[in-house]
Amino acid sequence: MVKRTLSHGEYEAEFYVDPKLNPAVYHFVITRRGAAEIIIWGQEQSMSDAERSALDWMCEMTANNKAAAS
Repeated sequence: MVKRTLSHGEYEAEFYVDPKLNPAVYHFVITRRGAAEIIIWGQEQSMSDAERSALDWMCEMTANNKAAAS
């Protein structure tokens, strides 16, 4: 079940929770917008930590792409 989607630059992150685990595990999957290829997958112990990690990754990848284009 997708709980939330965040985007930054050309990237999107979808968030999933595995409620079968105790405590729950919150997964994030980062792709380029419109693409199926997974660039990064990660997991955290809370939704806010998963959102923060995914946003950090997306910001870093966007900055690296801008630096490479200069």
